[in-house]
Amino acid sequence: MAETTPTTPTPAPKKFDAMAILKMAASLVMGPQSIVGVDIGSHSVKIAWFQPGVGDGLLLKAYGILPIEVPADTTPEDRSAHIS
Repeated sequence: MAETTPTTPTPAPKKFDAMAILKMAASLVMGPQSIVGVDIGSHSVKIAWFQPGVGDGLLLKAYGILPIEVPADTTPEDRSAHIS
């Protein structure tokens, strides 16, 4: 009879709170009362910097848009070569 060795169960991946990580990263760069939003799309990258406003609102302090110029007929595989 073959001898079997006990196996250690693999721990489940930990879930993370993306908003908490974003707030922590922003506080390291711009202080504890700032929020940075990043939108990486197929045609542009947009970034916005917010600070607390009146009540529960936010005040937009700055924003930027970086177009990703890729020809319209580019395949998804070739698109990454243009973005890199």
